Amino acid sequence: MEASNDYAALMEGRLENFPSKEEIAGHLLTIQQLRGELGAAREAERQREVEIEQLKKKLVAAEAEKVIV
Repeated sequence: MEASNDYAALMEGRLENFPSKEEIAGHLLTIQQLRGELGAAREAERQREVEIEQLKKKLVAAEAEKVIV
């Protein structure tokens, strides 16, 4: 009987520490917001990479012009 009471006490403790629906919903909202921010940051990084490639091409063209002149 004592083991049963210990088990019941253990389970009650675990249930008390289990997050509420509201807490889980808050975490889900945070995750969704962070995913959105990550997507925006990835897109900005992709645009920067495109810009860098364009600038590299301009630099190569300018250097080629200098060699010709």
